[in-house]
Amino acid sequence: MFTKYVLPFLAAAGVTFAIITVFKARQPTPTSSPLISPPTHPPMKAIAGAGLVEAQNENIPIGTNVPVVVWELFVKKGDHVKKGDPLFR
Repeated sequence: MFTKYVLPFLAAAGVTFAIITVFKARQPTPTSSPLISPPTHPPMKAIAGAGLVEAQNENIPIGTNVPVVVWELFVKKGDHVKKGDPLFR
């Protein structure tokens, strides 16, 4: 009786559950609008980043021990610099 009635019923119920789950997952979820609008800030006039000076012989990391803002760059990509030349302020 188990193999004749119960097992096919459980198999059919499992397949039905799988099909229903797949179709429910394909439906798009409704999007909601934010409760408050995001804050707007004036655009920043500075960026932060880490640099790497690529020399012919070896790569030299540059930076500072304290967080600072670079206000002006004195060199561009491809410029030749000598020892002691300022790179940025």
